[in-house]
Amino acid sequence: MTPEQQLRKRRSERRIEKSSRRRKQIPKPTRTVILKFFTIIWTDSESAAKIRSSGKMFRGSSGLAGGGIYFADSPSETSGKAHNHGVIIKCEVDRGKVKSLGSSGDSSITHRSLKKGGFDSVQIARPGGTETVVYNHGQVRIKSMSNA
Repeated sequence: MTPEQQLRKRRSERRIEKSSRRRKQIPKPTRTVILKFFTIIWTDSESAAKIRSSGKMFRGSSGLAGGGIYFADSPSETSGKAHNHGVIIKCEVDRGKVKSLGSSGDSSITHRSLKKGGFDSVQIARPGGTETVVYNHGQVRIKSMSNA
């Protein structure tokens, strides 16, 4: 093999080595595809004013799936479940990886325990409609607020 051929071979081997190192550095995706959907929540005018001024919704202290931010797909589905009425808030919710629960829920769920299990939200199949619960205000984007 001539010196020129040896040089080409070494250069080629280095390119392959660099290329394989770069491929190894690319992180693999760790989350499922983000599923966003529009949903509804009812609240009173005082809470709505706080939400409007902060631009954020915070989780409650308790509920069927622990202290979270609860949503339904329509005003009729949430009206019987909501503790407060007066203002309807339409939101876009990032559900991420969803944990499904039966109609009795699980009030021991916390944000930390959900994340430990690899989930981002909870879905509860209820007779009056499906409820979605998220635990991080970053998963919620407020689209509109209106008086009911």
